Amino acid sequence: MAAFDEREILSPALRREENFRRFKAMLAAGYAKAERVRRMCQEKGISLDDINSLDDLSRFPVISREQLIALEMEEPPYGGFADSAAPVDRIFISPGPVYEPHLA
Repeated sequence: MAAFDEREILSPALRREENFRRFKAMLAAGYAKAERVRRMCQEKGISLDDINSLDDLSRFPVISREQLIALEMEEPPYGGFADSAAPVDRIFISPGPVYEPHLA
């Protein structure tokens, strides 16, 4: 079977493992580099060591578009969700407005 990406043909169990590995890496990077992510984890009493499956994603708050806009206004330009040291080559402004950095 031809596939665009080898992940497309992984078994469901391997796909879950790969998704969890990528989620955990993304969360660790966010925790290390984005102040808002770190604060949210601390406020909810979430340690990165406590994240053992994708089901643990439910421990994180859902942020509405309106809340994201308010956070971005409170802490411009990205509400504390971005690495302030990351090189940004442009900023996409989606409706709302929500500011989304495009990294260089």
